[in-house]
Amino acid sequence: MEPFFDYLLKSALWLSAFAGVYFVFLRNERYFTLNRIFLLAGLAASLLFPLITFSYTASAPQSAGGISIGQIEQSAVIAEERSVAALHSLLLIVLVAGVATVFARLAVQSVKVIRIILTSKTERMYSTTVIWTDMPASPFTFFSYVFVNRSAMAADIKEIIAHEKVHIAQHHWLDIVLYECLKAMQWFNPLAWLYGRFVRQNHEYLADRSALRQTESISVYKAVLLNHLLGGKAVLLGHSINYSLNKKRFDMMTKMKDSYVPFARHLKVLLVVPVAAIIFFACAQPVLDENGDIITGEQMIANGDNTAVAGNNQKEKSLADETAFVIVEEMPEFQGGQMGLIKYLKDEIKYPAAAKEKGIEGRVYVQFTINSEGKIVEPKVVRGIDTLLDAEALRVVSAMPDWKPGIQRGIAVNVSYTVPVNFKLSAE
Repeated sequence: MEPFFDYLLKSALWLSAFAGVYFVFLRNERYFTLNRIFLLAGLAASLLFPLITFSYTASAPQSAGGISIGQIEQSAVIAEERSVAALHSLLLIVLVAGVATVFARLAVQSVKVIRIILTSKTERMYSTTVIWTDMPASPFTFFSYVFVNRSAMAADIKEIIAHEKVHIAQHHWLDIVLYECLKAMQWFNPLAWLYGRFVRQNHEYLADRSALRQTESISVYKAVLLNHLLGGKAVLLGHSINYSLNKKRFDMMTKMKDSYVPFARHLKVLLVVPVAAIIFFACAQPVLDENGDIITGEQMIANGDNTAVAGNNQKEKSLADETAFVIVEEMPEFQGGQMGLIKYLKDEIKYPAAAKEKGIEGRVYVQFTINSEGKIVEPKVVRGIDTLLDAEALRVVSAMPDWKPGIQRGIAVNVSYTVPVNFKLSAE
């Protein structure tokens, strides 16, 4: 479940980054087609880029290496894991409820419009399918249909269709469908809702620019828009002619007379490149050797609390040889998972009586290799505290049942593991 939430957060980060660049640098520019491409790229990036994880080399002290499985007294750990699992379940329920609500609203509105299409008068005008309706909404486009209220003045129809035809010809509905799906997934992200405003507003600029090239008078065109200023809102998958009909939109129409935009201004879209680099670096995973040495190996894989790194291929060793990896694509798994391992350690370890009498306690680190058959080989104490406790920890680890072996590139491989076993005397 954690990878899913991680994907959602990264997706929201990418969409927010594109929204920020657009809001600060691009929203007042007049290269509307390029802006459309930029906004579509933002939608695509928020869907795909979270799936890409880069790694970088780093070093750390030995204490950062290894894999922490847990302590012998696990009541607190178990309670914490259960509370985390419960929180994840609650978050998932809230998330799914939000997604369902957004999609339900979208479906209800779309079904209503489809019913209107099936029951209303349809007419072919100016190479466009016009649906005459009694809906209180201002003229709007729904996929390849233009909806016009029956009360619309005949003199306005030509200007209305000239505007709405652009949405149909340029397939603006594709942008809206993609955006609405992403908004449903990121309903918790305020910038996701703002992003839709950017997309729709830019669509209206594109339609205005094309319609103004066909109109006989820009004043007449503006007057038609004002006639429908107070119309109701259209459906979510539609484009309403009065969307964002404010001073800024009228000012943009005036600026459209000058179609020339210096090439240097187009380069503003490249400002997203350094932002993307920062996000990729922030989401990159460090690759570490358990001894603190830098590894120039493959991508780091994270699996819960278990972290491992695929081995270095510079020596061109086969995956089937005796090399023990630290991180692989699929980490070895104890029977019953991490909680099964915790239970095994708790049940099997016997506190040496002599150590109890002497009041000896502490943590013993046992390192071993899980071979390609899942068997425990070469167990050894890499950091001990007392011969009695060291021997007991080593005995229990050596007697472990077979694990599910680690997998790298579809091949079972040897994987090095380190288990810290904590011996702690109960307070009397």
